[in-house]
Amino acid sequence: MNPPEIKQQQDNLIRFSKLYTQQDLDMVLLQNKDITYVGIQFKNHPLYAKCREDLKAALKEFQLACAYLSQCKRSKSINKNNSLSYWQKHRLEKFIGTYIANGSIIAAATCLGIKYVADKSNPMNVWLAISKDLPVTDDMIQLAMSMRRKED
Repeated sequence: MNPPEIKQQQDNLIRFSKLYTQQDLDMVLLQNKDITYVGIQFKNHPLYAKCREDLKAALKEFQLACAYLSQCKRSKSINKNNSLSYWQKHRLEKFIGTYIANGSIIAAATCLGIKYVADKSNPMNVWLAISKDLPVTDDMIQLAMSMRRKED
């Protein structure tokens, strides 16, 4: 891919993200009490309430995560090679050039009906049932990052 194609992909992702609404995010939060801005967190955590409010206010991140994950091919089983929510958040951040919370990825997966399981080594993260073939490749990320450096 060349820079104009990367820019087009980024613009498409941003445009597609607008299909997801605050109502979608609110529904996820209503139905899933353990998803917060930082990931999976339980009510007894001292920052739980603040992290829930932070996620509710993170509509743009949620929308981008939905647009990105909607392009991922779903798998029947959990792929523990590249599907960790925390890893996916970083892929999207690097490609699009804006911060994405781990909880935004998990909320988006929930909204889209993508199955997931908790990561036993860090239960704030989840493993997603998505294919190892991702819509944003390492080469696309590197090119997007280099384009931003040239703009600075």
